[in-house]
Amino acid sequence: MSEPEGTAMNGSKRSRAKGCLIIFLTATAVLVALSLVLGALGLLDEEEAEQTGTRPATTTATAAAPQTTTTTVSSTNTLDDSFWLNQAVQKAEDYLEFSSFSKQGLIEQLEFEGFTTSDATQAVNGLSVDWTRQAQCKAAEYLDFSSFSKQGLIDQLEFEGFTSSQAQAGAASPLDC
Repeated sequence: MSEPEGTAMNGSKRSRAKGCLIIFLTATAVLVALSLVLGALGLLDEEEAEQTGTRPATTTATAAAPQTTTTTVSSTNTLDDSFWLNQAVQKAEDYLEFSSFSKQGLIEQLEFEGFTTSDATQAVNGLSVDWTRQAQCKAAEYLDFSSFSKQGLIDQLEFEGFTSSQAQAGAASPLDC
């Protein structure tokens, strides 16, 4: 029995839409990261930087009366480790909203985004994800844009970081998620 007319086109449009979404989210993440870095670099003005000792003073001492200053380093502008772990969790959840990932693949994607191995691993381990279902969804994503033998699909899923049993389950029963 042949497929209804337009079905292949709908899969192709959906694949293109997913690709565009991935590009958009990646570009957004880069812009957000860039703005955070630039904002962090501009947190201290010249006078504060000299007082906190974060930058050496560029002026020379004069014969004027010595000044006594007390330097107090404030941690109010410092983000702690739990902030970055939370960012990794949010990024992992964002990725899972628009694409399927293996556990290892998601950790590697977070590391690619600049998260530490520790934050990426903790973030992914803290999620409640059915990784077998992710393999089934990823199998359907592959089949939407290319043809595979069953073994070829299993090999591709394993390459993506799915375990052998997850890859076999994905190839056996792909899900259009």
